[in-house]
Amino acid sequence: MLDIILWVIAAALMVIGFAGTIVPMIPGLPLIFAGAWLAAFIDHYNEISVMTLVILAVLTVIGLIVDWIAQTLGAQKAGATKLGILGSFIGTIIGIFTGLWGLILCRCSVRHRRIY
Repeated sequence: MLDIILWVIAAALMVIGFAGTIVPMIPGLPLIFAGAWLAAFIDHYNEISVMTLVILAVLTVIGLIVDWIAQTLGAQKAGATKLGILGSFIGTIIGIFTGLWGLILCRCSVRHRRIY
C-alpha cells in the first residue's frame, strides 16, 4: 500500500514539475528530479540507476543555470538595475526551496515603499 502512495507522489511530482516548466511560480526542473529520485528509490534503483540520477541531476543544474542566465539577460535588456538583478537571483535561489509558500509568505512580510 505504501508503495502505491509513493508511486502516486512520484508521478505527481513529475507532472507538476512538467507544468512548472511553463508556469513561472512552480520550480519545474527540481520537481521533475525529485519525482525521478523518488521513483528510483521506490524501485531500489533497479530500473533507474544511480548513474541515471547523477546525469539527471547535472542536467537539472544546467537547466537552472541557463534559466537564470536567460532571466538576467532579459532583465538587463528591459533596463533593470544591478540591484534588481541581484534581487532576482536571490529570489530565484530562495524560490527553489520555498516554492509557492515562499511566494505567499515572503510577499506578506515585506514592507513596500512607493516611489512617486
